Amino acid sequence: QRIEDQGEGRFSDLYDLITHYLQHEEYDEEVLNQLPTARKHMLPFLRGDCTFVELMENIHALGLPPNEKFSALRTINRNVVLVEQWFSKAESDTLDSVVQDLTQIIKTGSFKINMSSNDGQNSMLKLEFYSLRFGKRDKELLKSWSEEEINDFTRKLGLLGKREGKQEKGENADNRTASQVHNFQSIFKIARKVQNVLNELNDLRPNICTESVEISCSMSDFEAEKLYLSRKDKVTEWKKILVDIRTTHDKLLLLTIPKVYIISEKLEMRQTSKVSSLVKEVHHLFRPITCAGVKLLEDVKECIRCYKPLDRDQGSSDSEAVPFERVGHFLDYLMASSELVKNCAVYSSNPASAGNEFNTVVHILPEQEQRSKLVILNEIYKQKFPMPSEVFRCCKESTEEELGVFFRRISAFSAKGSPFALVDVHLLSLRLQEFTARCHKGAIQLGKSLNLNYISSGPSLIQDLPYVDVKKYSAIAIEDWKEFIPKVRPLLVQKTGKVHLVYGKAGDGKTHYILNLMQRNPTHKNVIISIDESFTVRHVINKLRELDYAPESVIFFNFTLLPPNEASSQIDKEAYEKFKQKLQWFLAELLIIGYVEDTSTGLSFSLPSGLNWKIYVEVPTIEFKCADEGNAYELLDDPENDPEKSLQAFCNDFPVLHLLGEPELI
Repeated sequence: QRIEDQGEGRFSDLYDLITHYLQHEEYDEEVLNQLPTARKHMLPFLRGDCTFVELMENIHALGLPPNEKFSALRTINRNVVLVEQWFSKAESDTLDSVVQDLTQIIKTGSFKINMSSNDGQNSMLKLEFYSLRFGKRDKELLKSWSEEEINDFTRKLGLLGKREGKQEKGENADNRTASQVHNFQSIFKIARKVQNVLNELNDLRPNICTESVEISCSMSDFEAEKLYLSRKDKVTEWKKILVDIRTTHDKLLLLTIPKVYIISEKLEMRQTSKVSSLVKEVHHLFRPITCAGVKLLEDVKECIRCYKPLDRDQGSSDSEAVPFERVGHFLDYLMASSELVKNCAVYSSNPASAGNEFNTVVHILPEQEQRSKLVILNEIYKQKFPMPSEVFRCCKESTEEELGVFFRRISAFSAKGSPFALVDVHLLSLRLQEFTARCHKGAIQLGKSLNLNYISSGPSLIQDLPYVDVKKYSAIAIEDWKEFIPKVRPLLVQKTGKVHLVYGKAGDGKTHYILNLMQRNPTHKNVIISIDESFTVRHVINKLRELDYAPESVIFFNFTLLPPNEASSQIDKEAYEKFKQKLQWFLAELLIIGYVEDTSTGLSFSLPSGLNWKIYVEVPTIEFKCADEGNAYELLDDPENDPEKSLQAFCNDFPVLHLLGEPELI
């Protein structure tokens, strides 16, 4: 409780108070001095969002005893009672107001949970209560606590209980305080449950769930639990509605929920001008055919023009289900319209892999090694790469709804023969790994054949699942990678278009060279995308959508973010590594899979084939030297600098661009 990450300032204040109180007394200096060290090594284990992989990494980081880390932890553990006494003494002044605040909260306070539908954000929990003056509420003294402040108050209640138990007070006063503490903690626990269920409802109905809930602290446990169960029932009911609609219209399993709402809104407008806009939303549902890419786009547009939208009064009696009914009806029509559209539609006909024996494989790859992921995906899909609907990339933001839909998609379409891939499964939280395991076992129990590949770069629960083959790989050798590139590059270039890696020395005019190429034909649509600290997937998607599938468009990725050097701080190095991994997968989605989506909003972009697009990438000059002071660094402007080193380092960081890019030296 004393060392949680959010309490950094609080811990420092109390630690200073402890040393102040004890500076003229006898105290165990060894114990006190070990306290900050022990806190530092315990912090990683106190994160509530810690994934299974991170937990194992944190354990590994402690090393093996005996060492300095274990020595500090052992010292504090053996003297924890003494340390608790020090903290209680230092905090006694701050605890004097806790009983007064608690009384005010029980009488006038309420937990408020505000749910916003904007950008798929989770709910906000706060506690509001009034200071009392002559027994009446005074609005001028309204207090509003954030979740961090509520957690800090809860911790103080635990300390209050210990202090009150040691003081001689009347039995009635003790019982009253204990009862108030119990009531607050019980209501707070239920408020947390309501917040979690509203977050779950927001995942299922992101454009609808804007509910705000207020739970009075004077409410009985029965009343508060009843309020929670009413929201929980909504989630259960809505899940059943979605299962029924997706069973009737199985193509809905190919779309995220935010994407369904976007398509529904555009269908409801019934405007001819929205035809091109609708094409952008469904383009990824068709297999790219280079020779017929333009014809496919025209056929899809014509089908949309001829489509008669579902009448408002048709379909489900539940008005909230209408968007799903509308989009499901539209997809059923679209996928069976023209012969070309029908043949190119995902899962409308068996791919070449049909007829193969289905099996489930867990591929365990070296940590953070994207080259191996690309090679394995290429092998799984028979020297090709997956369609967007066939691969799910796990991350900390993944939800139970998204994983559940992916498994239902596998059950619905595995018979078509195409394999599926769940990538980076080790990044899921322990709870979602357990959910994934339940989905897997449930499908097996129903006799479903899962043509599924788990790809993991770290320990996970998945490798212990029944009826799976486990394959372990070492890092791909650079020679094998160089042999792999010419095998797959021609196929990818046909689908993606040419990717030019423009490199040279600092100041050689790489940017000017690319801009001149872009301006040669002013009628072509072009976009410039800066890759720097402000990079977000949503912003890039918005920029790419400006191209509007115009032939011979140009995309310019201007890399201005430079990697750290040896003199950079560890924080800078970790930040760059995190950014690099995020960008690596974005590039794989866009340039290899051909589709990228911001799943919180449904905003997406699908890379067209057959339109002769060009992609230019400016390779940054990344030779550095240390400055005279601090960790700053500056570019070397040395004539002997070899730009090939910059290109090689860049390609090592971004294997997708190495796989697709043709170097051009300026």
